[in-house]
Amino acid sequence: MRRMIALALGLAFAALALGHTQAAQREPVGDEAYAILCQFYRYDANLPLNANVERSEPVTGGHIEWFSFDSPKGGRVPGILIVPEGKGPFPVALALHGYGGSKNTAREVWPLVAALGVAVISLDAVYHGDRAVEGVSIYDPEHLVRSRDALIQSIIDYRRALDYAATREDLDVGRVVCAGGSMGAIMGVVLTAVEPRIDLGIFIVGGADWELMAAQSSLPEGEQARKLGVLKQVGDILTPVDPLHFAPHLAPRPALYINGRQDTVVPVAANKRLHEVASEPKTIKWFDSGHSVPEGPAAMEVLNWLIPKLNALKSEVETRR
Repeated sequence: MRRMIALALGLAFAALALGHTQAAQREPVGDEAYAILCQFYRYDANLPLNANVERSEPVTGGHIEWFSFDSPKGGRVPGILIVPEGKGPFPVALALHGYGGSKNTAREVWPLVAALGVAVISLDAVYHGDRAVEGVSIYDPEHLVRSRDALIQSIIDYRRALDYAATREDLDVGRVVCAGGSMGAIMGVVLTAVEPRIDLGIFIVGGADWELMAAQSSLPEGEQARKLGVLKQVGDILTPVDPLHFAPHLAPRPALYINGRQDTVVPVAANKRLHEVASEPKTIKWFDSGHSVPEGPAAMEVLNWLIPKLNALKSEVETRR
């Protein structure tokens, strides 16, 4: 199977590369190649989770649990779960942190969502938080295969987190939101496309087309990729984790995209490319900001978009039951 996938991906890359120049615009892969890309996110759901809650403590409007489980790709996955006060089961929001962040970013946004009655799950991405490895980055132009595999594993781990949520009576995996910022938005688009249990997507300061992002990003890793002359390799090797190919497959799930008009980290051209290829229904909001959009106004946009959709999901679930 691995050889078949490698061969098919090689053919897909070759097709993408035909006539490719520095200024060429990458296009989403066709249905056959997309089906192959989705194979990267398969895992055995029957594997034991070996989930464990290490500790719990109260927070405003609920309580927080530190938990872990086995990754299908090896090792333990550390995460936090914030459960609201009251009677569940509660809808679940998967909160994907940005580059250099950790699961604890979810604690910072909890006060904004505590009143919604939504439980929040956040994990440390590979090479982040409690999974950090000295001297190793998830973005590394000199180790692109390692970067690709780390992003894939992080996305699979969130699928596994939903398996864990399904074992709990206080959580409702019939109502799931994926929310990510920056790297979390990039991973979140892919996660939402490959995970049918996700109902809604919120993607803040994300983008598409890894080659384009590497060519224009102000991050040191972008500059390094340009100096090494590996922009095309970035785009080719990271194809299995490129929102460019997954955003067209989010339908019928609604998605909200929030970006800054002066973003240089995930460049505006990549923001717009994501919006262009994303399936309907989609809502796009721009702020006159850089990569850090204004917290209060952005939160209001999210809440105004999210609350009616959560209410509609609740009605749908109750009807099915």
